[in-house]
Amino acid sequence: MLKNIRQNVFSLFKNLKLKLETENLKKLENSIVVKKRFYTDLVNDNLFLKVKLQKRKEVKRDLEREIEIYKILKKKFPEKLRFFPKLISEGKHKNLYWMLENAERGKLGGIMDEDFGMKKSFLSKVSPSYLAHLIFLYQNLKPKFPLYKHGGWWYWQDFNGYRVKFLNKFINSKLNKNLLTLKDINLAQEILRKNKNFLNKNVHYLSHGDLYPNNFILNEEGRLIILDWGLANFNNFAFDVAFIYLLAHRLPNWQRDFYNAYLQYVKEKDKFKKLFNLALISLAVRFASHCYFNLKTKKEVFSIFKKHIKILKRAITELKL
Repeated sequence: MLKNIRQNVFSLFKNLKLKLETENLKKLENSIVVKKRFYTDLVNDNLFLKVKLQKRKEVKRDLEREIEIYKILKKKFPEKLRFFPKLISEGKHKNLYWMLENAERGKLGGIMDEDFGMKKSFLSKVSPSYLAHLIFLYQNLKPKFPLYKHGGWWYWQDFNGYRVKFLNKFINSKLNKNLLTLKDINLAQEILRKNKNFLNKNVHYLSHGDLYPNNFILNEEGRLIILDWGLANFNNFAFDVAFIYLLAHRLPNWQRDFYNAYLQYVKEKDKFKKLFNLALISLAVRFASHCYFNLKTKKEVFSIFKKHIKILKRAITELKL
């Protein structure tokens, strides 16, 4: 963690003439205690503040990357098409160590630890075809600065991580009543291994990579804002689509319309469908794991958990070697 972070944040508030409320202090302290990478908070009702807390190079790099992504988006899209936060880009505090985002006063798409997906009330106000169009637009941007490439190795490593900490435990638990077998897990792993080169060849598209519900805001004007681009990377064109598809599980019709709307922009549909199923394998395991480790305190998430397992098995079947 950075030294003197409390004093630095206090000074920052003072220099920016922002009022440091009790709730801001509580959130700052909690962020420091649990060793978060950033302290992000709503201040003065109309601004988000984001401050790096860790001195690791990758934390600074992620914030630098996020600011650069916003600059590219701002150049590419006029204000009427804006779907990303505004930044303070002039004056004394223009630097790469923190940034302020307009709060876009509105409602989040949900809180992952509470909703385990997009809220139905949020989805019902967002056009699936509009969101599909936004993804298509930003995916084709080509940042000139380096970004990680999430190809075959990344999919393989990510799946193996969840196999160790989640899948191997679940298949031997009392909760697993023929939901998933060791054969299913081995087959999924083998599918990802066999498709490493295929995934590597399709790492050409800008991916937000972190499209959790708390990174979506629908403001009072009905404008959709996508937050937190710090983990942006290059991936295939199906990954972000699969991300949103899975988290929209509360409205199956919305899921279908969103998928079909994006498919209209795709020329190589067979390739997309294969990549989509590979992304589903990766993400369904991730989201199922998140549900699994909350089952003891939130029993209602078991139905969501089963949805992710069902989609995982469907993707495995469609990609069966």
